[in-house]
Amino acid sequence: MKKEPQGEGDCYEVHANLMIELKNDEYTLCHGNAIGQGPISGIEHGHCWIEYRDLVLDISNGKAVTYLKSDYYLKGHINPEKVKRYTWKEMAHHMIETEHYGPWDDDE
Repeated sequence: MKKEPQGEGDCYEVHANLMIELKNDEYTLCHGNAIGQGPISGIEHGHCWIEYRDLVLDISNGKAVTYLKSDYYLKGHINPEKVKRYTWKEMAHHMIETEHYGPWDDDE
């Protein structure tokens, strides 16, 4: 699997904006790598989503889906040990420091 640079997706922006609206630390902003489907099938890419308890909310690229976290990770071939998780306050800090929606860590 090859890793591609960030493309035309809006996942970092829309999920950060949703976290701003929610302003609730029960939700966690997540950054990780997923294996694409559809037009980017088989390509590993950086991705962002929101977790709430055992659910994943993904509203990127005009979709609005909710998955069980275990199903989402399985479908996207996401390694849970490599996911960066941010509370609302941590996300706000990174956005102020970097002046962008993410990803914020060098290895993302």
